[in-house]
Amino acid sequence: MIKKILVADDSITIQKVIFLTLTGGEYEVTTVGDGTAAIEAIKLSKPDLIVADIIMPGKNGYEVCRYIKNEDGLRDIPVLLLAGAFEGIDEEKAAEAGADGHIIKPFESEELKAKIKELLDADPGKAAETEKEAAPTAKEIAPVKPAEIAPEAGQESLTETIRKAMAKEAASKEATASANAEKAAPEEAAKPEEAPEPEEAPETETSEETPQPEETPETETSVEASLSASTAV
Repeated sequence: MIKKILVADDSITIQKVIFLTLTGGEYEVTTVGDGTAAIEAIKLSKPDLIVADIIMPGKNGYEVCRYIKNEDGLRDIPVLLLAGAFEGIDEEKAAEAGADGHIIKPFESEELKAKIKELLDADPGKAAETEKEAAPTAKEIAPVKPAEIAPEAGQESLTETIRKAMAKEAASKEATASANAEKAAPEEAAKPEEAPEPEEAPETETSEETPQPEETPETETSVEASLSASTAV
């Protein structure tokens, strides 16, 4: 019976690697580029297993896993977390989210297939507990470095292929971001500076009203002249 696998990772390289590794046999693989899209895809079609990167846009792998394990109709879906060699996996977060296992990038195809088969064959609800109990501590076992995995004669290991592709992808993203930043800089510089608004001139105080000249009183001489004129008449 074909098993449906949902892969959530923002790296196109990892999406292609897992798709090519699992497709063509007993698996049907669907890929998405972020955690939010993963949850929407899960709602539309329930997968048999989910592979989720711990660092991606939208919701990260821990959040996607937590969502699944808190839903009654989804909590039996095994969740395999992906982590890069540099950031590593946070065991406490993984356990709190209810993850069923994890794998470190870059990885070999057989390692991925074996891990997925192990989780699909495990009893629902017990895989996370088994993963937690079986996980070796740093003191118990030394981590196997990708460089120590010897490829077949005349062939480059998948680990090395993934590493190179991821490095190329990261360089491309960095170059794009740098180009966008350089493009934005001249646009900002070309914007004319807004002229400051002129300050309002303070209102001048109104001058005091000019006093009206006082009326000149008629002199006594003028009055007497008027009386004399009347008498003469």
